[in-house]
Amino acid sequence: DVTDLLVLLKQQYEILHTFYPNFYHNWGPDLEQKSTAFLNELLVMQDGALVARVEKKAVGLITFSKAQRGHFDTIFQEFVDITELIVDSDYRSLGIGQKLIDQVKEIAKSDNVKLMRVVVSAKNERGIAFYKRAGFEIRELTGFMEV
Repeated sequence: DVTDLLVLLKQQYEILHTFYPNFYHNWGPDLEQKSTAFLNELLVMQDGALVARVEKKAVGLITFSKAQRGHFDTIFQEFVDITELIVDSDYRSLGIGQKLIDQVKEIAKSDNVKLMRVVVSAKNERGIAFYKRAGFEIRELTGFMEV
């Protein structure tokens, strides 16, 4: 499984590298080894991970965990945080990402959690459009500053 998932992670990484070349290293053997370790940790540390398959090939991955906002003034204190959503570039626009989100949504409902959260790059216009179509309200931006 990790080998198929590594292909997905590399595709996601290449997109992020395009957006932020000064932040992400070029893909290479060292980064591939670290990414394999990251995937193994990711699959163990999250509350859940679902893999979409087409003919036994992993073509999508979503990982998620329960989190708490921790603010005294918010209505929803607990939420499901989608930490990774990756769909193989050859299988995008086929509804796979939406099906993965729908499955996580059902898990959240069964746990009586009323809110889901996703973080998406401000430069990822396609991702933002996808999450809006999926029903997410994009309302926050996170800033980074090099010091």
